[in-house]
Amino acid sequence: MDIVTSGKSILLRPMTQKEHRALWRKYTPDPASGEKFVYDEQKADELFAALEEKSDWCPAAGIFTKTDEIIGMVRLVNVVYSENRADVFFLIASESLRGKGIGTEALRLLIKYARSEYRINRFYASAPLSNTRAAKALEKCGFINSRVAKAACENGDDRLDYVLRF
Repeated sequence: MDIVTSGKSILLRPMTQKEHRALWRKYTPDPASGEKFVYDEQKADELFAALEEKSDWCPAAGIFTKTDEIIGMVRLVNVVYSENRADVFFLIASESLRGKGIGTEALRLLIKYARSEYRINRFYASAPLSNTRAAKALEKCGFINSRVAKAACENGDDRLDYVLRF
């Protein structure tokens, strides 16, 4: 199940292994997260293989500019088709592109696609409390904060959990 859709400024489509590597080469963690990241091609390839293996029940897509440059990724995670629900995940790789509405546009496209293609009507998402831009993107898409999970992130940060229902 390949996600393919386009919006005003971006395109969501499957990634090649080469594009997936390019995405992770560009990745910089959110400064507020305190996350340390060093690109590792073997780890990028292992993640790509895992995404490919799960693609039938956990669809993913690269976020591409209109000039076909990879700048991020979206995924449907923990999809329960019998209950019409899924978690969403999104990532904008470069710090310089965050806070510009790209994540919001990507989420809207993913949600529209998932509703149309998979009949999903309940979406869940999480964001570290320190990642205010991710929280803002989720809220712009209609997600409502459902709870705060204390020290739930790998770095010890609290996590905000969100829900969106149609």
